[in-house]
Amino acid sequence: IDALKGGTRAMRAAGKEYLPQWPAEDDEDYKIRLNSAVLYPALAQTVENMTGRVFMRPIVLGEGVPEVIREQTADFDLQGARLDIVAANWFDQALSYGLSHLLIDYPRLDGQPRNLAEERQLGNRPYATVINPKQVIGWKSARINGVEKLTQVRIVESIQEDDGDFGVEDVEQIRVLYRGRFEVYRNNGKGVWGLFDQGAMSAAEIPLVTLYTNRTGFMTAKPPLIHLANLNIKHWQQQSEQDTNLHIARNPILFLTGIEDDK
Repeated sequence: IDALKGGTRAMRAAGKEYLPQWPAEDDEDYKIRLNSAVLYPALAQTVENMTGRVFMRPIVLGEGVPEVIREQTADFDLQGARLDIVAANWFDQALSYGLSHLLIDYPRLDGQPRNLAEERQLGNRPYATVINPKQVIGWKSARINGVEKLTQVRIVESIQEDDGDFGVEDVEQIRVLYRGRFEVYRNNGKGVWGLFDQGAMSAAEIPLVTLYTNRTGFMTAKPPLIHLANLNIKHWQQQSEQDTNLHIARNPILFLTGIEDDK
């Protein structure tokens, strides 16, 4: 799914995984064939078109939605994206992978505000982050009041930290969410993960919402367009073969017979 949605460049980078090398084909010829292959974006266009149909019209909030939440939808992720954009991205990933997650987070507070008015004046409020299903590396669940709910979820994330006056460094970490608290683990660069941060969350439950498009179980799914993805890969392979055959047919080799060497 990732390679197909990544387009021609991603499929070329995948190399022999999706474009096998022929038995009698040498490495240089294969490299030329691979770098001349172009992907027809059947899967990517289908996901984009289907998502566009769902969000053809703007999301309309009900009359009972509080004004404070209505205002937050204009910048739903605190990155400048309104609710429609975040929701479309959430649905796009769910359509691609079978499920996708939305994490409702809250900024870390430096000192506690004295009241709700002061909290809002500081600009502290919940915000949404779309979590790619590949980021979720594990979870635990239990039946609480008859409903299956998360008791732990582990999310891999990459953040940027300052490195000197002008540089930035990508740091990989694992955030572990529990009901009412969180932990953050980081790699020390030697393959050993250790506790980096921890704290309490005001939410009583893990604020992760999962959207399914082809559910197989709790927190599991299959890509609903996997058959189209396989056909798209087959087209990628056969198009390369067709282009190679046309290249050979369009460049005939001059061959003479019946003429003596000295003539």
